[in-house]
Amino acid sequence: MRFRIVMDLVGEGPNLLPVSYQPEFSSWIYKTLHFGSDSLFKWLEKGGYLDQNNEYHLYTFSNLKLTDFSHEGDRLLIKQSSTSMCLSLVAAEGIEPFISELFQKQEPRIGDKKSKVQFKVSQVERLPEPEFSDNMTLSCISPLVLTNREKKKPEFFAPDEKNYGVLFFKNLMAKYATMVKQLPSASQGGLSGLTDLKFKLLGKPTSRVVRINPGTPYQASIKGYLFDFAVQAPAELIRLGYHAGFGDQGQQGFGCCKIKK
Repeated sequence: MRFRIVMDLVGEGPNLLPVSYQPEFSSWIYKTLHFGSDSLFKWLEKGGYLDQNNEYHLYTFSNLKLTDFSHEGDRLLIKQSSTSMCLSLVAAEGIEPFISELFQKQEPRIGDKKSKVQFKVSQVERLPEPEFSDNMTLSCISPLVLTNREKKKPEFFAPDEKNYGVLFFKNLMAKYATMVKQLPSASQGGLSGLTDLKFKLLGKPTSRVVRINPGTPYQASIKGYLFDFAVQAPAELIRLGYHAGFGDQGQQGFGCCKIKK
């Protein structure tokens, strides 16, 4: 399920947002989903959507839609009066009223110690569900991240590297294994067509580095890529990646993709 969240920028400005704004939005979305409504949390728990830590991570979100802005060092000077982002979730239809009510009330103040921007949610719109098939073309609307978790220091993979497709599907199948209870295919005997999985990069990828907790002992950099790609896989597997995010750290705002027509 996917929603467009439209936000007005409140105040006189200047509206300076950190270039690496994803962690701040991730924190806002996480707190809203986990602590914004006891009824929603109980609904998620009853539906089996929480992980072993009693948390809900089956979602991702896109980059902000910015059309009028400029770079001011490590800041984005936003000149438009409103913006929007997509919030994408793995959940049954029953979650829609919770999301609409919760986010419609929000007035997040996003940023760091250096600068913050005051937003006010003006609209929460449910987006139509695409028609999924076994062969689709997608485009990243937030950086897609794939890492080697077996090493102490993260190794970030580029989509034009050899065996990227193998890692891409390995990650997607791991998601499926943890979420299979919530997926329609589970009641239909599982997935078919897993012997002919194909990933094809289209065009040249653009790298994007997001910095988390800069200037603190916990600072880190995450490198992802924006690109278009074609994928051949069971439709239910593509649907899962579309809603939960492809690659790693979807809940941090990575791997959100749109269907490219």
